[in-house]
Amino acid sequence: MDGQYFYQLKVLSPDGSIRKVLLQQERIAIGSRHHADITDPELFPDHAEIRYESGEWVIERNHPRAPVSFLGITISLKKMNHGDCIHLGPVQITMYRIPAEAESNPSPVRSESIKTHYVLQFLSGACKGRMLILHEGTYTLGRGSGPGRIDIPDPYISKNNTRIRLSDSDIMIEDLGSANGTRIGSGRINEARAVNTCTLTVGRTRMRVRIVSEPEGKRREDPDPTRIRHPSHYQRLRRSPPR
Repeated sequence: MDGQYFYQLKVLSPDGSIRKVLLQQERIAIGSRHHADITDPELFPDHAEIRYESGEWVIERNHPRAPVSFLGITISLKKMNHGDCIHLGPVQITMYRIPAEAESNPSPVRSESIKTHYVLQFLSGACKGRMLILHEGTYTLGRGSGPGRIDIPDPYISKNNTRIRLSDSDIMIEDLGSANGTRIGSGRINEARAVNTCTLTVGRTRMRVRIVSEPEGKRREDPDPTRIRHPSHYQRLRRSPPR
C-alpha cells in the first residue's frame, strides 16, 4: 500500500484469461513453478519477480533467456509505474494504482476473472459500416478465417497483419511484420497501447475498437464473435442502459 492507494497487477495469459493480483507482499514470484504467485506454463520456471524496495515496485528478470520487455525493448530490471505493461513472452502484466477504499479487506495475492465487451467498427474499406462484438482476448487481423481471426477482404493487408489484445480497458496493438504496416493516426507502429478506444488502419481499411459498458448479467453472448455483421444486427444485440 502507498498512502491511500494499493497497487494491482492485471495478468493476461495466452489463452485470453485474465487475473487481478493485489500487491500486498514484498515479493511476487513469476514463473511456471506451481508455488509461484503468478504462474503460467508458458513461462520459465523462475521467469521474473516483482518486489518492493526503497519505496518502489520493480520487476527483474531472473533467467538470462527469459523474455521480458517493455514497449518492445528487452529489460532486465525496471521500476514499475501506474499503467506500465510488461510482456513476459506470451504473458502480459499491467500495473495499476487503485484507491484504498476500493479494497476494504485485501488479500496478499487474489485472482479474479473479469470480462469486457468491445465493439470493432469498420470506418472505411470493403467492410465499411459493419461491426464486430468482441470480448477480452487476442485476435488476429488479416486474410483468412480461423479461431481468433478476423478476416478482412482487403488485398493490401497481409495474411497475418495485426494482433489485437483486449483486456479490461486496455487495447494492445501489435504489427506482425506486415508488408504495409499498421498505423495509428498517421504513424506506423510496431506496438502500441490505448485505453478505452483506438482507431487504426491496416492496408486500406480503417477501423475503431472501443469499450462498451453494459451490465454483464444483461449481456447476450454472440456465438460467433469474429463474424462481421451489419450494424442492424449489433443494434439488436444491444441493451438499454440501466436507469
